[in-house]
Amino acid sequence: MKKGKVCWLSLFGGLVFALCSIIGAIYAPAGNTPASITGEAIRTSIPALLLLTLIYGIILYRLFIRDYAVPDARETSAALIRRRPFLISFAAILLAWLPYLLICYPGNITFDGARQLRQALGMEPLTNQHPVLGTFLLGFLFRIGGRVSDNVGLFTVVIVQSLLTALIAAGCEKKVLELTGSTWVWLMTLLWFALNPIWGLFEQTVVKDIPFTALFMLYTLCYVEAAAQVLDRSAEGTLDWKKSVGLVTSGVLCCMIRHGETIVVAISLLLLAALALRERRKTLLLAILTIAMAVGGSKTLVAVTHAGSAPTRATFSVFFQQTALYMKKYPQDVTPEQYAAIDAVLDAENIGALYNPFISDPVKGTYKENVGRKELAAYFKAWFQMLFRHPRTYVDSFLQFAYSYVDPFHCAVEKRTFYIAFKSYKGADHLVYPRAKTLRKAFRNFTRRLTETPVVQQLIYPGIYFWISAACFLLLWHKGRYQQMAVYSLPFLRVAMCLASPVAGYLRYTLPLLGITPLMIAWACANAAAADRSGNKDSLR
Repeated sequence: MKKGKVCWLSLFGGLVFALCSIIGAIYAPAGNTPASITGEAIRTSIPALLLLTLIYGIILYRLFIRDYAVPDARETSAALIRRRPFLISFAAILLAWLPYLLICYPGNITFDGARQLRQALGMEPLTNQHPVLGTFLLGFLFRIGGRVSDNVGLFTVVIVQSLLTALIAAGCEKKVLELTGSTWVWLMTLLWFALNPIWGLFEQTVVKDIPFTALFMLYTLCYVEAAAQVLDRSAEGTLDWKKSVGLVTSGVLCCMIRHGETIVVAISLLLLAALALRERRKTLLLAILTIAMAVGGSKTLVAVTHAGSAPTRATFSVFFQQTALYMKKYPQDVTPEQYAAIDAVLDAENIGALYNPFISDPVKGTYKENVGRKELAAYFKAWFQMLFRHPRTYVDSFLQFAYSYVDPFHCAVEKRTFYIAFKSYKGADHLVYPRAKTLRKAFRNFTRRLTETPVVQQLIYPGIYFWISAACFLLLWHKGRYQQMAVYSLPFLRVAMCLASPVAGYLRYTLPLLGITPLMIAWACANAAAADRSGNKDSLR
């Protein structure tokens, strides 16, 4: 960058990060009490906003001007690591997780996990509320070990999901080493998987988010492999059948294991095809094939199994929350027509009292049966009318929920971030925990204290992962690697899905984002180094 010039991109990034920090600082002190961003709060925040923009902008600028083509002085030859990165990574990760699995044997199961298991075992009618494929796989694994006992059945699920996650994490680690060529970066990201207590604590938990996290990591790994081929004209090799099959299969599985992921997979693959510099037609065909197989496979499975339909209420969590806050604050401004339209979908009389800014379940729990398109159309007509009457109410509802996912310094962390129970949920009553209650309690207290320490606590706040991905995105923008920025559609879409979720700052919703963070860092470093080697270091972007 020329002397005297301003790096507007670093200031823009600094402003975005500063806004996230200010929003969190305004709404976090209110806890779960509805808060409002007032004119006074905006005015008093301006000096802090300017100062934080400058600080964050300087940090980003230092990140931008670094020469990533220069070898790291801490680098070592580490011949063994370079020969066996996958095996070493897998062994280290699994060994580090083993104490969590053994102390918590046979594993813990959440309310959602127990309900899905009951459906898998025929104890409840099968529905598509939890994707049918995931329910069948859960029941299949549980039955294998369940021939011995329920303990072994649940532990079979825990072992398989732990092995799956460790294998895919090891694959990501191998790719990190290939991209960066740095054993130092490889070691740091390996420690992230192995020593971070988040992973061991979640791997002993039975809930659909854990296998989905592994599959989303696999999809991201395959996506990065494909992006390396089609987004760079100078890339060697082609998008061969192995990479194509991996991309399609992982994408389809993501969509069929968790609702809503078709949106993420479709947008990311179509973006990859649109920006491809090589093999664009093939990439587009793979995108179409993946979407068709995911949608067709899910519908076919539901039809064949006669599973009950999944309620659509979760799709509208954000809108329902905004309506509830409006009914709480301005019931006198709701017209009879608007009230009738809302009451046809929700319990208009009570949603104001049920409103909790951090969780939409109480409000969407009043969603009425047999709501059709006509009722929803009338509801959204009323929703828009109310938006123009009191727009700040809608903004407050969204921002008080959203800050947990974009601000790394504040988070509406639920008390039960992790699951170490002393008794089972209904439907898993035959589980017996052989470890002494005192040991499990001591372990739970230890993990709680550990996750409350300053550094580790930041790792639990989802906002830090949004910032890391955003910084990597801006780095590639500055380096002129525009096509390669497409990879960051994955973390950004993941954050968008969290913002549309029913719970604020829920760590298990952001676990897939945690899992792909090492790959996002490695992709940025590798492409920044390629830009620096080619002399593409334009300065003022």
